[in-house]
Amino acid sequence: MRDTDKNVVPFPDTAAVEAEASEWVIRFDGGQAIAENYAKFQEWQNRSPYHRDAAARLFRLWDDLDALYLLAAPVAVPTLKSKPTFWRRARLSYLAAAAAAVVLVVASFPTYMALHTDLPVVTTYQTAVGAQKTIALADGSTLTLNTNTAVRVALSDKRRDVHLLRGEAYFEVAHDDKRPFAVFAGQGLVRDIGTAFDVTLLARAVDVTVVRGNVELAVLNGDGGQFTEKHLAVVAAGQNAVFAHKVHHLSQVTNAAINRRLAWRQGVLVYAGEPLAQVVADYNRYTNIKVEIVDPKLNDLQVGGYFEIGKSAAFLEALSDNFGIRVQWRDTHHAELVAVEGERGRAMHVR
Repeated sequence: MRDTDKNVVPFPDTAAVEAEASEWVIRFDGGQAIAENYAKFQEWQNRSPYHRDAAARLFRLWDDLDALYLLAAPVAVPTLKSKPTFWRRARLSYLAAAAAAVVLVVASFPTYMALHTDLPVVTTYQTAVGAQKTIALADGSTLTLNTNTAVRVALSDKRRDVHLLRGEAYFEVAHDDKRPFAVFAGQGLVRDIGTAFDVTLLARAVDVTVVRGNVELAVLNGDGGQFTEKHLAVVAAGQNAVFAHKVHHLSQVTNAAINRRLAWRQGVLVYAGEPLAQVVADYNRYTNIKVEIVDPKLNDLQVGGYFEIGKSAAFLEALSDNFGIRVQWRDTHHAELVAVEGERGRAMHVR
């Protein structure tokens, strides 16, 4: 059974972080490198790895300030008072304009990237309930989003990061030794090692199925915005893993099972003896109609066959026709399944 995540760990607003980083550059360039500011700067950096990277990138744009050493804990608080006042003011004006440009980048990332290609292009994609979408990324990779899925993609010259905010996505990754491809899902990290794989964000875990190649699994541990990465396992082609702070499940999966699992990419759901409880849970992911099994003895009823995504009526009709299950409607968006005595164990085929 798969559940969409209800406890997604939020990731930084990258546009806001870039703007805040530019303000720190201006503050230090203006001679404000006092102990209080430095302590606040360190706290700001520690909110996430992206905060630290953003500061490093913008300081590098003005490396004649020699400000990169601010990113490490110094023996003494730095000062820029040795710089002539007129020079600081000129630099301050220039950096203020740069800060405004960073804010403008929120609406025009492609233009800005032509000048500063080390900054990431960040794009968000999503699908509605019951919909699927295939996206071709600029690096040659493709991702296919399943029902009710949202991702944030950040591409730069050095990294390729995808944040799975909810739902399920299938990835076919273009090989690039210089730019790692990483999928962040909740506190889980799935790092590509040249492969194709599927990732589903569950309520309290991450589900990964590898079709080709290998992926590395890791967990991000942190408190107060500061994260450390812990390696968990390497998952190979033909394997499925479910993990959170540790790997809860790792198993070999047949090609037939993988094809059934990923049949949603062709707009169908395929089953070969799965319990009705699992089938109904899947069905509920693809429609705004909630189907509920109110008779517990129906939970383990085995189901075989397939049905097309979006044909809700056909699914419910098949339950009624093949098993004699009674479908009771509480309202137009909520149906209950009740067993009828004498009907047992037949497979359902919905075509």
